[in-house]
Amino acid sequence: MDTISRSQLAFEYARDATKQLMALATGVIALTVTFSKDFIGTVPEEIKWHITWIWVLLLISVFFGQICLMTLTGILGSNKEPKPPLNIYNFTVKITSILQFATFFIGLSLAVKFAISAI
Repeated sequence: MDTISRSQLAFEYARDATKQLMALATGVIALTVTFSKDFIGTVPEEIKWHITWIWVLLLISVFFGQICLMTLTGILGSNKEPKPPLNIYNFTVKITSILQFATFFIGLSLAVKFAISAI
């Protein structure tokens, strides 16, 4: 496989992974908002703040995912001459991907902790 094909494939995988995390984050938000009356009212007051943090972290994850997708598009669609190299390890792509994953993982971990404590 030549270098250009590998770069294109890397961009496709990065795009797909970013979109998947965004879909999972919005799905968790939608699910928890839909059924929030059923489980928020039954938990002690001291842990109700968890759900707010879960929603905020997952929204931040979606935000960083969108920035990552826009960065990938900007790299691929650049009109600069000479064309910049197709580099998946661009600083902005790396940082936004790491922040998207970190906020998603922390938000999901809090959701699991909240679900366990609500039982």
